[in-house]
Amino acid sequence: MGGFVKVEPIKTREEIQILRDLLIEMNGSPLYRDIFTFLSYTGFRISDALVVRYEDIRCDELEVLEKKTGKYRLIRLHGEVLKMIAERREKHPHHNYLFEVETNRAKGRPVSRQSVSKAFKNAGERLGLRVGTHSGRKSLGYHIYQQNKDIGLVMKMLNHSNAAVTQAYIGITDRDVERAMMDVKL
Repeated sequence: MGGFVKVEPIKTREEIQILRDLLIEMNGSPLYRDIFTFLSYTGFRISDALVVRYEDIRCDELEVLEKKTGKYRLIRLHGEVLKMIAERREKHPHHNYLFEVETNRAKGRPVSRQSVSKAFKNAGERLGLRVGTHSGRKSLGYHIYQQNKDIGLVMKMLNHSNAAVTQAYIGITDRDVERAMMDVKL
């Protein structure tokens, strides 16, 4: 059965760390771990992340034109992302793209979305989770919501115009609402 497989946010730091470790272990390089780190700290869509060039990064900021929305987005980069970028730049000073591949067949181009999707899916299966290219983005939204309980903040960060979309996106379910209602003390 083909088609779209819904991925969930990764809800614990432990699972996120295990996933990062698996991405290196299963693929023999930090490339896919670095992509997951980038996605989970920036909230970027994979299509926007893969075309990031080193020249797009200015000090601790990155400006991109989002493919899906057609809007420019300027973000300040988290320290973990800046550290990862510095390591990648030092290892691959000749690369133009942040996530450029070394194979002869694709030299000078970023890794393909399909390769990232496959690596994430395989590592997720080892963890018993449905992981895909949107998992980092969804995980960021989930964790920011858990820390702040501000759906408007998460909506703005993810560039959503509808709270219901954001709630579904970050994994707020009817069961979560029911549990909150049962736990409330008035």
